[in-house]
Amino acid sequence: MPSSACDALPPARFRDRRKGTPPAERRTHRAAHPPSPRWQGESEAAIVSEPPSPREPIPSEKARASRVRYGVLVLLALAALTSYLSRICLSTANTTIQREFGFSNAEMGVVLSAFFVGYMWFQLPTAWLAQRYGARLTLAALNLLVALCSVWTGLANGLATFWWSRFGLGVMQAGLVPCASRGVVEWFPTASRGRASSLISGSMSLGATLATGITAALLPVVGWRGVFFVYAAVSVAWAAAYYAYFRDRPDQHRGVNATELALIRSDRAEERTPESPSSDGAAGSRDAAPTRGAATAHLLAAMATSASTWLVCSLSWLRGFGAAFFLTWFPAYLEKGHGVKLAETGFLAMLPLAGGVLGALTGGFVVDLVLRRTGSKRLSRSMVSATVLALCGLCTLAAAHASRPAVMVSLLALGYFCFGNGGPAHWAVMMDVSGRHTEVLFGLANMAGNFGAIVCPVVLGRLFDRIEATRGDWNVVLFLFVGIYAAGAICAALIDPNRSAVRRAGG
Repeated sequence: MPSSACDALPPARFRDRRKGTPPAERRTHRAAHPPSPRWQGESEAAIVSEPPSPREPIPSEKARASRVRYGVLVLLALAALTSYLSRICLSTANTTIQREFGFSNAEMGVVLSAFFVGYMWFQLPTAWLAQRYGARLTLAALNLLVALCSVWTGLANGLATFWWSRFGLGVMQAGLVPCASRGVVEWFPTASRGRASSLISGSMSLGATLATGITAALLPVVGWRGVFFVYAAVSVAWAAAYYAYFRDRPDQHRGVNATELALIRSDRAEERTPESPSSDGAAGSRDAAPTRGAATAHLLAAMATSASTWLVCSLSWLRGFGAAFFLTWFPAYLEKGHGVKLAETGFLAMLPLAGGVLGALTGGFVVDLVLRRTGSKRLSRSMVSATVLALCGLCTLAAAHASRPAVMVSLLALGYFCFGNGGPAHWAVMMDVSGRHTEVLFGLANMAGNFGAIVCPVVLGRLFDRIEATRGDWNVVLFLFVGIYAAGAICAALIDPNRSAVRRAGG
């Protein structure tokens, strides 16, 4: 190509510099801004035909994080909500099934307890599955099995079938909390885990509240068997969506960009883990450092020596006992102890559960706000949990002295709002002390809480019989729970979120 061709069509940046510039200034400019090596060595044809370079992203575009973590959180919250559909629906269909099969109250009570038996004893095995195979595969597979158990219940034709199908449902749903907790730990930084936990625990409370109404609406349309089939389909749909979207770690998801990954991992170096020393160097020296192949039995033995583990599990037991009142005997308490008519009992019994939903949804914001303002995990976790449980006890004590059922229920709803508000703080402190063994500690704590939920209706049943036989004061029931909430506040205040729950036995 002739040299004039290049002169006729030079790049714009050089064309503007040549026209109307004196030679002396051009020489001075070339001395200050020498041409790039590419211009010195490339042919003129290559220079003329070079396509314009793509626009470089501006800094604000580079800094914008993707939002995959919020999709993960929505799926985990839906898992919590939908699990209560199949879990609670048997209570709503209770009398219908009793009439069809002629079950006594005692027999139906055995059926209702079957879920909690399976749920309690399989917390740790399902936590191990989550550690071994990851939360993605484990939770998706368990929900498919939940669907099968729901279909099994829908096909039940006798007491034994009902019991075993409900026991199986409890086994399969036992992995929800360990897997959800692992998902929160992997996908959210420490400063945001309170809000994430708040949405999940709030979804559980919302599911418990909605399950009764949805089941009651479906019963006349599809019958009690059809209800279980519908909920089975919901479980299958959720499992498919979860497996398609969720990944065990953010760096495995194609939709996560570098900015979101950096945001999620922004404070990982500050976390207390069994492998890393603590900030003060004292507690960290006692932390266990098991390898990936260490046996779960060794890990449990190490946790058994930790005060944090015992306090967390004790608080879980007390919270489980306190929550079970509103899920089991509260409608009967209103009817027997305060003469509330059956038509009104359903609405009044929902109010404390609704309060728990609001409390759980706002509790995470309280936890994160206190952490941002104070920088103290002790204040944002332990003291928040202790304060709201103490307030719950005070509201319950005030309800015992209420003159009307509506006032009593309103005070109990306010108390249960405080109770729910402490749920995210309890979740957050368990994440803090468990390090990379989140599933195991959550499995232990959830097993303890479930055991409290099993004991509560048994104790209340005997207490109800005692009150009816002696014509005693029904407020004794509320006084019992005042003591439960006070004990929970003490346990919460004693938990140190900066002290690992995993340390060497005898260390």
